[in-house]
Amino acid sequence: MRIQRMRRYHSPGGVEIRPEDFERTPISLFVADGTALNEIPGRIGGPGEFIFSNVPDGTYYVKVGTDYVVTRARDVDLSINLMGRPDVRLQDRSSAYADISLTYLEPWQYSPFPTPPEAPGASLEIMSEEVPFSAILAVSDGLAEGQTSWNESGRNVANADTVPVFERERGDRIWVHQYAPRQAEAPPGGTPLGYSSMVRSAQLPPLDFDGTHLMPIQGSLQAVPSTQSLSVDWKVSDFKALAEQTHPGAQARPLVLSIVTTIPGEADVRVPTNGPILAAMLRPPSMAEDVQTTLVYGNPYPSNRDVLVRAFVSLRIPRAPGANQFFTTGSIAWVDRIANLSGQPIRPLVQPPRALMVDGADGYLPRTLTSGPQVVSWQAPADGAPDGYVVSLGAPSRAGGAHIYLAGEATSVVIPPDMLPPGTSFLHIDAIRSEGYARSGQPMTAYDHVPRGSATTVSGALTIPDAIH
Repeated sequence: MRIQRMRRYHSPGGVEIRPEDFERTPISLFVADGTALNEIPGRIGGPGEFIFSNVPDGTYYVKVGTDYVVTRARDVDLSINLMGRPDVRLQDRSSAYADISLTYLEPWQYSPFPTPPEAPGASLEIMSEEVPFSAILAVSDGLAEGQTSWNESGRNVANADTVPVFERERGDRIWVHQYAPRQAEAPPGGTPLGYSSMVRSAQLPPLDFDGTHLMPIQGSLQAVPSTQSLSVDWKVSDFKALAEQTHPGAQARPLVLSIVTTIPGEADVRVPTNGPILAAMLRPPSMAEDVQTTLVYGNPYPSNRDVLVRAFVSLRIPRAPGANQFFTTGSIAWVDRIANLSGQPIRPLVQPPRALMVDGADGYLPRTLTSGPQVVSWQAPADGAPDGYVVSLGAPSRAGGAHIYLAGEATSVVIPPDMLPPGTSFLHIDAIRSEGYARSGQPMTAYDHVPRGSATTVSGALTIPDAIH
């Protein structure tokens, strides 16, 4: 059995491919025997290649780092796509202190609409495409109304993850984006529709930053003319209805439609598919009527960039049946190129998996797991089998959790013991529908292809005693 794994790094400079370092990311192979998983030894082959000999026919669980891929194939491509350049070094911190000196802001304005979230306000955000870094500098009343410049030294800036080391010689840069509230066309007799649009922007020069000094965020923003428009027919009610089918008692979070720009990739791969945002509209669940309107926006990025439209709703899941405590996880999501819309309605491409079971019992009810193999099963979505599934088990946030990638015809999986963290966890199963993903033969690229739809179902609380481990 042959495993291939390449890391494809997507940055403004293009796509750079590096073979996997199997010393850093080990590969293991397990053959399913009923609910038992029997390990087969292997060896490193050529660059980015791992070989397993004398492998019997069967269902294979290939472990890559902390993730698994379930397959019957004997030649498997486990390559992945990553945002940014290779060889990024990380600092031992999740925030940095910045020296901010920004001029030529559009006069700062508070939202002219009644209340968030249907009334987006102003914001200043920074991000890099060479290294994994993004942060919000200021929102809403963070600056004074009418303010057009900002000088502050020592501002704490929190990154979404560990702060990277910026290297000037590698071309590491920061974009600064200013967003402001705008008003879209209202339906006849309807209330005004607010949305947020990028209005000013600046790409700062390459910088060195390793945390030993203040991060320089200094420059003059340039206007982003609103020269483009998008007519949308957003079936908000369809997204909300599916969100409420993902778990008994599930509720929809605010629904989001965004226009984003992304780096051109290979074939239909686009990384990332969630930003940078050019314009975004939010609708609260209490105002989940369908939206037909036109969004006007600008784009400061080069003309060779692709522009996508993304719609999604996150899920509010009760911590226990009938409980008034919720956590946010999973989504009903849709993404496509703006060029493919052509007046087509925006609606979910796939429905969530159904009839979730954990070891033969109702998977939506809270329970304490017993020792031994944990078998999870489900039924395909009501609209048919998807192109693949992604299963994860972890804390409510799912941040940093391990995943199992399965083919679209799968209806069950054995959860490997090392994926069962002690404490309370929730099981998530995402159904993925994407023709490009189905054609790719690369199971670990489930969220990288466009067009794409996904829908999550979420279990009840699963308590995992220490004794299981």
